[in-house]
Amino acid sequence: MVFQLLMNEREAWEQQYHRKGGMWRGSSPLHFEVSRAASIGAEYVLADATGLPFREKCFDVVNCSHVLEHLDEEGRKIASREVLRVLRCGGRLELQAFSVRDMRCGVGEEVEMCTFRRGDGIQYHYFQDDEVKALFALMEMVRLEHRTLMKRYHGQGMVRDVVQAEFVKR
Repeated sequence: MVFQLLMNEREAWEQQYHRKGGMWRGSSPLHFEVSRAASIGAEYVLADATGLPFREKCFDVVNCSHVLEHLDEEGRKIASREVLRVLRCGGRLELQAFSVRDMRCGVGEEVEMCTFRRGDGIQYHYFQDDEVKALFALMEMVRLEHRTLMKRYHGQGMVRDVVQAEFVKR
């Protein structure tokens, strides 16, 4: 059984649009995923990553894509323990999060080391490789790599950098 841990993007999108005076139209990627999941009989559960409402050792895979970066340091530690708790022995964690190499690291008000609250009020933490390894130290690391993309913004080349890691529960 696979568990995909997602940020509640609709809430974040709504906050951003309302602050900018925009109108809410359509749906966020999260709701598209929920609709698609429902069409294949998957169950959708809205829950806090720091207190998952699942029994121990019930998932084969946890996909955690751009979730931990929105939690504070304590929340990241608790969420990592929750991932470990719900994974079966031999289960796999697939993780993606922005790295300190990303162009937006340092943008906004710093609320913790490498964690910034931007103008839209959303908090972003930018990970160092050692931090990712430490969060999941009780698991075996299969790989840790970066996906780096060069983007052009306002005529300047900028770097988007994401840490991608895979761990297996011992």
